[in-house]
Amino acid sequence: MNRKNNLFIIITYCIGLNWLPSIIFGVESKYNNLFSILAIILILLTFFQSSFKFHMNSKIFSYIIFSNILIIAGILGGVIVGSIPFSYFYSFFVNFIITLYYANFINMETKKNIIISLIVCSWIISIFVILSYMGLLPTLQEVSVYFGYGIFLERKWAGVGSSLLGSYIALLINSLVGVINIKKLNLIYYIFSLSVVIIVSAITAQRSLILIFVCSVLIIFIKYFIFDKRDLNKKIKSIISIILFGSASLIIFMFVRNHLLFYSLIYRLSIIKEDINYYYRKEMWKVFLNKLIRNPTLFAKGDLSDFEKIGGVPHMILGESYYYGGILALIGLLIMLIVSLRILIKQVTYQNRKKENYNYYWFLLSSFVSILVYLTIMPGFFSRIPFILIGLSLSSANSNKSNYSHDKTI
Repeated sequence: MNRKNNLFIIITYCIGLNWLPSIIFGVESKYNNLFSILAIILILLTFFQSSFKFHMNSKIFSYIIFSNILIIAGILGGVIVGSIPFSYFYSFFVNFIITLYYANFINMETKKNIIISLIVCSWIISIFVILSYMGLLPTLQEVSVYFGYGIFLERKWAGVGSSLLGSYIALLINSLVGVINIKKLNLIYYIFSLSVVIIVSAITAQRSLILIFVCSVLIIFIKYFIFDKRDLNKKIKSIISIILFGSASLIIFMFVRNHLLFYSLIYRLSIIKEDINYYYRKEMWKVFLNKLIRNPTLFAKGDLSDFEKIGGVPHMILGESYYYGGILALIGLLIMLIVSLRILIKQVTYQNRKKENYNYYWFLLSSFVSILVYLTIMPGFFSRIPFILIGLSLSSANSNKSNYSHDKTI
């Protein structure tokens, strides 16, 4: 692997582990953004090298520039009129740089190593959550769940909070979607992966993780029952084995640590319609759509008073884009999401016939879709991993010239 491709891996780890300094130096440390700053510096140094050129589909380059100009114009408009602070511009500009970097032409070996790096980061954050629950690492976020009869159980997060954890868990779950096969070594990995996902879901009692899980399982069935029927019986047995061993690992962990552990998640699922969070997420979509239709603004609206009345801020990526960038940002984001999804669907269909890099595109599609579903009820406009996936999805347009005939150096 050459120096350029090694740099992709280093930057991916810096972004995927950007929360790690808060564990090492403490939540209030001035070094908490160290990894993020390092990643952006490395990307910018790459861009400013005299030998650097953008190698990507010219249409995709146009989509990226146009959509991000819309988003940045919407945010800067809000900054100029004073509806939002300048920090929102910086936070999104980082995502623009990340998208542009990963959308550049990358050979398939490096793409797969980027995905492996993201999955390793997902493993690390999941293990940190478990160690935090066991009292071996500091806790970032902690919420008590009351069962009645004086019984409380603590929900705990480490490294990242509840709003960011879902993207990591989606990557870990979807590592099962694209690459399940009947080799024993791989089967052991899948069993451990699902075990960790189930345990983390129980520790955090985060219902949105169940949404990711359900979405991923649906994609598994679409892949194996519609697109890929080879060795179907063996793969079904593998999936059943993974689920059984994953469930067994949770039961063992419950009795070792706390026999009430899984009940916190079950309890929160059972009272979902009575929970204030359910009411808030339902109402926030009503508020967002009502304001978008009746009183649209071109630039960042910034005024969150309507959300504050129902108890919070816009907890969905489309709502964030509108309130922090107006209609311009909303349109720009939708362009990127739709184009990315369209490219991945085309690649999955094409690769299904050719059997080249088949599992990579399935993994990317399943991760992208499940994270998008997750972001309908969780914030993500300023988080990094979704925009890495957007970049990789757009980069897929460079992968076969039969579907895309405009590849050139920009």
